Amino acid sequence: MTAASASHRLLNFVQSALLLGLMAAIAWVSVTVILGPGTGLLVALGMVAGLFLAPDLSRRMLLSAYRAQRLRGREAPGLIAALTELARRAGLTRTPALYRVPSRLPNAFAMGSPEDSTICVTDGLLEILDGRELASVLAHEIGHIAHRDLWIMGLADVMSRLV
Repeated sequence: MTAASASHRLLNFVQSALLLGLMAAIAWVSVTVILGPGTGLLVALGMVAGLFLAPDLSRRMLLSAYRAQRLRGREAPGLIAALTELARRAGLTRTPALYRVPSRLPNAFAMGSPEDSTICVTDGLLEILDGRELASVLAHEIGHIAHRDLWIMGLADVMSRLV
């Protein structure tokens, strides 16, 4: 491991801890103001427990909830080739699985870790972007995977929804 990657990980950890701490404080204050201090404490403890359990949510369960379908080389050869090359350039040990989500909303998101990841793209995104633009979106998602941003992004999403 290089010094730059170690310092990058430390910076990510500090930023993540600050982000989670501030979001938890906002949630606690909000609940306490509305429901009282006793309930605020119970909700805060429940949120902390939920944060520790959130990373263990089954990816299969999330993909099923989104009705995502795996894209293979036959259905999207250009996208799969681009994704494979991007993963290689990013130094990932495994190319992320690519899934299509039936939604008109243009969106893309990643799940997992650099060792076992998934990227989802919606029908809306596939319809409005050309191949080069889609490769750029995949590169963005690969960046999140390579830099191990997914766990903290998932926690921040859960916290923001709860708040």
